[in-house]
Amino acid sequence: MSTDPGTRRLVVDGETFHVTARRDGCPGYHFAWVSGPNADYGFSIGEALLFKIGDDPPVDSEMDDLRMKQEIRQFLDDIDPETGYIRDS
Repeated sequence: MSTDPGTRRLVVDGETFHVTARRDGCPGYHFAWVSGPNADYGFSIGEALLFKIGDDPPVDSEMDDLRMKQEIRQFLDDIDPETGYIRDS
């Protein structure tokens, strides 16, 4: 992992994620699951998913730790423990 000052480390339910603001022209965040069984696996969230419909985004439009942890828990809930990847529908 780079020493990018924009990367944050979050530990949720014993799993470690590096969270980085996306720089690909789509505002949002990328969550790299660094303690997971599959290298380079994780997920990204675009700005459109950061806020519920009808909510006013905060002035700085940054996602708080509580919301980040909720997104990580939802991701982990969808993981197949045998493969370490999102379950097939």
